[in-house]
Amino acid sequence: MTEFRYNHDLLLSDEDRKVALAAYPAVFRGLDHKELRDRFKAADQVAKRMKASSRRLGALSILLVAFALVAASTAHLTEHWHGATVWAGLATLAGLAGALIGGFGVMHSSRKKRWLLLRYESERLRQFFFQTQIVFAPEIAEAAATGDWSHFETVRGVAFSRLAHILDTEREARFDLAIREEALGVTAPDRWIVRRAGQSAIPPASSVGAEQQHREAYRDLRFLGQCSFAQDKLTETGSWISPHPADQLRAARTAAGGAILLAVLLHLVLAVAIFGGWEGAPIAWLHIAGLWLAILALAIRTLDEGLRPGAEVERYRAFRDSVRNILGRFDGARSTAKALEAMREMEELCYDEMVSFLRSNKKASFAM
Repeated sequence: MTEFRYNHDLLLSDEDRKVALAAYPAVFRGLDHKELRDRFKAADQVAKRMKASSRRLGALSILLVAFALVAASTAHLTEHWHGATVWAGLATLAGLAGALIGGFGVMHSSRKKRWLLLRYESERLRQFFFQTQIVFAPEIAEAAATGDWSHFETVRGVAFSRLAHILDTEREARFDLAIREEALGVTAPDRWIVRRAGQSAIPPASSVGAEQQHREAYRDLRFLGQCSFAQDKLTETGSWISPHPADQLRAARTAAGGAILLAVLLHLVLAVAIFGGWEGAPIAWLHIAGLWLAILALAIRTLDEGLRPGAEVERYRAFRDSVRNILGRFDGARSTAKALEAMREMEELCYDEMVSFLRSNKKASFAM
């Protein structure tokens, strides 16, 4: 199987740009934005590292607390062992470290916040890329007709400089405003990064080929790109350790179900041992095994709360279906104005999806 390649919609690689140039030669200059690509790559690479380290620390906090609880459950049996004091000390330190990392966010919360800020930045850059195709559609149409892209590149450059300045000076404040809009009852005023004074202009008539390529480029890169992205997140690979929310949800449900089944079987064994006259039955260890299963179930529940695969799956499913609905209206548009209307609706949907993603992950916790 070939893996889904993320961020190809921004034409990050030489191969992406080569394919786009062949498919949309008349409007390729309007899609080729090196400054944006460079900034996106820088933010995306750091965000990936922050996400990985944040989730590793979250998983570590769960393991440490689980170890402390397991050790505590056997304390009355191990207190006479050689080295029992060392064992107890390690368990105490593990529980304290796990509580500090998971419950109080020591070493964890700062990484998660930085990851979310970088994800906010990278998605705003992606939104700029596609909003440019809508708001500056008249400039793209004119440039495609005349072959002179200087005016379009100038207005795009001015708009991008404004966005870069905001991200450099107000990123955290804009992030906080975005995730609090719904709670404050505010209609997202910051959806549109690229703006035009007055009403949005309709592109002038240009060559049929250029207009068709412009629509096809947006359709392929934005509509189908986002639809494929959501579907990839919903795909089950069968792996037990996977970045896919669908795999994580299946693994969590299977593990939790297995723990419950084992607990039921264990209690049946206990019943036989207690009421069936099973002499020499390891009653103490059977009780301890029951505690271990409870600890395992708690650890799975905490990991599920930290990763939130159930919420992710529902969000991606709703997003994919919404994209499909808007795409249907876009494909059925008989005029440029109607097509642009569907494109605007798509951009607003993508902004709302970003906010939902940020808000959900900000609430996620690995506290056990």
